[in-house]
Amino acid sequence: MNFSNTNSLRIDILKIKTIRFALLQLYIFFNGFVFFEPAIADYIFIILLISYFIDYKKNYNIFHIVVLFLLLTTSIIPYLFSNIVFSNTNIRFFIIDIYLWVMFLFELDIFQKCNIEFDDIIKPWIYAAGINIVIYFIALLLHTKTFLGTDVIRFGWRLTGFFKDPNVCGPFLLVPALYFFDKILIKIKLKDILLFSFFFIGVILSMSRAAWLNAFVALSLLFLFKKSSFKNKFKLFTLGLMLCIPLFIFGFNFAKTKYSNIIELLTSRIGLQQYDTERFESHHNVLKMITRSPIIGIGTGNYMSFSNIAAHNTFYRILGERGLLFGIITLIIFLLPLYKSYKEKDILLLAILFGMYVNSYFVDTLHWRFLWILFAYSFATTRSYLQK
Repeated sequence: MNFSNTNSLRIDILKIKTIRFALLQLYIFFNGFVFFEPAIADYIFIILLISYFIDYKKNYNIFHIVVLFLLLTTSIIPYLFSNIVFSNTNIRFFIIDIYLWVMFLFELDIFQKCNIEFDDIIKPWIYAAGINIVIYFIALLLHTKTFLGTDVIRFGWRLTGFFKDPNVCGPFLLVPALYFFDKILIKIKLKDILLFSFFFIGVILSMSRAAWLNAFVALSLLFLFKKSSFKNKFKLFTLGLMLCIPLFIFGFNFAKTKYSNIIELLTSRIGLQQYDTERFESHHNVLKMITRSPIIGIGTGNYMSFSNIAAHNTFYRILGERGLLFGIITLIIFLLPLYKSYKEKDILLLAILFGMYVNSYFVDTLHWRFLWILFAYSFATTRSYLQK
């Protein structure tokens, strides 16, 4: 046996794994910069596609293959059905579906082979989220709403960053905030408090009510169920009251003097908006869709064709577009990461996902790239549980 060839092969395999891991981190980072389509992350997907076949092996995780097959089925069959029966198709969302499902498999594969921890995922996420918030403050100082040709502030003075919608930006910024809050619960450190505050302020400035509710639910779950001494939680609660109240008063008064329009917008966002009635009424349209095509649905991406407004609800959109059969299958897969993180007793991931699902009731989150990264991590980290 030629040991030099064997060692060379091992080095090549390690190099491929290292490259794929680096590409995945770049993909995660560029998930924070999606103000144009296709985004930079989508081009990285093409490179990951090539690297997947270079690192190809015949050792499948059957459960993951079944999940991918079901996801593909729930997209392809309703799409073909709507094309034949309704002569109405949405090729754009169909392609996005397939892209996300395949990327989901790539992420799973890398997570498994590289034994990636949550810290490996969150690092590029933190950098991307931090840049989005810093750009907002730079725009404020320059008295502009655009930066590098993109609207980093939209709909008044809402932090949008390098996203198309502040309702997507807010939840993206919340993940690093929850990560640092989790660290504070373990041990109170000034650095973690400052970083949590920084990202949490970003979530507030996105002025997304769904993101605010997401934050409240996720932070409450973390605080209540994270394993931490009562003494530490009491200190954190007391410290929060002592610091947050005076800082809030100071910040509110300062902003009211310098940026009164932002305070007015923040205050107005607390109540119901004029378009909320239309959004909630659009939820009832799912019944018309199920009546029209109860089993297979009206087709991937066709919700707007049967409604005057977008779904603004992930669960209703899934049921309406994919029908009861494929909709329920999709919902089970969509909700499965929550169950799996609960079984693994991963409180941080559980809090993040549960908050995201609450968010999903008011915003369509099905095609958020970063949400499927979290799903893939959940599936990969529970493989030992599934094999028992």
